[in-house]
Amino acid sequence: MVNVDQHDDLRFIPEYKIQRLREYTKKGLIDEINKSHDRGANSLFTVADFIFAAYKLGIIKKLYWVSPSGFLEWDDIEKGAAAFLRAFGYSEDIIKTFKKDGKVVKGKIFGLEVVLTSIRNLPHIKEPVLFSVDVDYFPNAIRKKKKRDLEFFKEFFYYLREKNIHIRDLGVAYSVNGGYTEAVYRYIGDELIYLLKHPEIASSGDFPEVWRYRERGFVLFRKGQYSDAMKVFSEALLKYPDEPSLIAGKAAVLVLSGEHKEALPLIKGLIETFPEYSYLYVYLGRILGDRKDLRGARGYLEEFLKIQPASYYGLITYGNVLYDNDRDHEALVFYNKILTMYEDVNAYMYGGDALFHLKRFQEAREYYLKGLGLLNEVGYRSLRNYPESVRNMRYLGLM
Repeated sequence: MVNVDQHDDLRFIPEYKIQRLREYTKKGLIDEINKSHDRGANSLFTVADFIFAAYKLGIIKKLYWVSPSGFLEWDDIEKGAAAFLRAFGYSEDIIKTFKKDGKVVKGKIFGLEVVLTSIRNLPHIKEPVLFSVDVDYFPNAIRKKKKRDLEFFKEFFYYLREKNIHIRDLGVAYSVNGGYTEAVYRYIGDELIYLLKHPEIASSGDFPEVWRYRERGFVLFRKGQYSDAMKVFSEALLKYPDEPSLIAGKAAVLVLSGEHKEALPLIKGLIETFPEYSYLYVYLGRILGDRKDLRGARGYLEEFLKIQPASYYGLITYGNVLYDNDRDHEALVFYNKILTMYEDVNAYMYGGDALFHLKRFQEAREYYLKGLGLLNEVGYRSLRNYPESVRNMRYLGLM
């Protein structure tokens, strides 16, 4: 398997869950498998560990993990790989198995042979591969390389073509649910799929005109040059009035320029036709929350929860926005809504932080212990995503 991804997707799954997946697979219970993922601690597998499940079920025997991380560009690539794996919370026992082999680093994670590499140094692979791409790879890589979208695509496909990989099956994850790919950059996934079907376009550089409009508009958007971005999106929409990415770009510019009355009907119309863009509400709500515009953030987050009231991403984002704006009581309501559906590490940790702020220390202690218990269950105790929780747990004598 070749996994082009910002993240590892190789978290450990306890054997009793793997055994249930084996039973479902043997009996052909596909509906049961589909119901068993991304349900917090009740999941049999999630977006963070599906590769481990595939390995244990015998679907894959080797993983090439293609990451945009600068660690894998270090001159001392073995040292860079160690720092890379450490950042993901892997144990030193796992890290020490990774050794340099030419321009890549090879080792084992939970018994699976793993090759860490950049796209440039991806080895030639003789056997057919499962090719998995997470769109979140591209916005991150584009920012790190300081390249324009289409320039980066051209480079990516140059290296991919050079490897002469035979793709047996292809999976593309947009990852807008969860915010790993910001909703305004969803179009990158559409372009990627098109290029995988028509790689000659990347070779020639003869990209469609609408792609070039998108690139110009979103480059300006990323730079915060909203008035210039608005001109590009408005001009492009005269030619391509039904193109969802251009509508999303214009709507985002309006929101971040404070023009909510004009933006809201534009977004509603977009989502009526293209419901996959509903995550734009969460994206904008989070940004407004970061800007301390709580009223604006509430408006967009509540619009999203009208559409998807049980969305984990919507609920956790709303809770975090409230927490970051010193609304601990209200934040706790959203964390607890998640916990009424299923156990979740984030909801326990962030809920513990809110309770700690409220000086409800015994309750905070209980939340933290439950969160640590879930992490223990999968043998993964990295707390790098919970720095405030760590400080609070030390105060409470839990660490």
